[in-house]
Amino acid sequence: MSYENNGQNVNYEINEYGEIVRKDYAFRSAKKSPNEPLPTNRSVGMVYFLTCITLGIYGIVLGFNMAGETNITCEEDGKRTPGFWEALLLSIITLGIYMMVWYCKWLNREADYLKKYDRSAIMTGGQYLAITFGMMAIVMVINVIVAMSGIYAISYINTIIEVVFGIWVLGRILAQHNAVNKLYNLRHFPSKG
Repeated sequence: MSYENNGQNVNYEINEYGEIVRKDYAFRSAKKSPNEPLPTNRSVGMVYFLTCITLGIYGIVLGFNMAGETNITCEEDGKRTPGFWEALLLSIITLGIYMMVWYCKWLNREADYLKKYDRSAIMTGGQYLAITFGMMAIVMVINVIVAMSGIYAISYINTIIEVVFGIWVLGRILAQHNAVNKLYNLRHFPSKG
């Protein structure tokens, strides 16, 4: 299927759940156009794979792209999630602390949007902080055990814990963002059946 948008023919499909999914979606939020359905099918495996092969660049671009989509979906709340350059500058000034604040505000904003329309939030900013600090505490305890025992093979457990927690957190963030985009699409682009 396709529809006309500002003189451009846009291809999309309606999946079995009634979601509108763009076939030609690529960095749509860079255009800041709320007149197009937002993607609802981002997967953990693909995001993790592309982030790894691009040495993290894809993850950074996707994170800020998703934040731009949140500015579209949650526009009614009157807030704004800062973009890349603003967040980068504030993170440098605060030695990385601002990035945690940025994630918390972004996740809370999406959680509030879902709650407003009687949907369950998947991850709030508080949960993100609890998981992050919990993981840091586990890693520090393992480092103390390694230092005291001298068994350096245990230190590989830190890497495993960080990867597993990272994938789990990424999965929850993507699930919430996909749910927000799905709700937005259903509200603004009703199924044409």
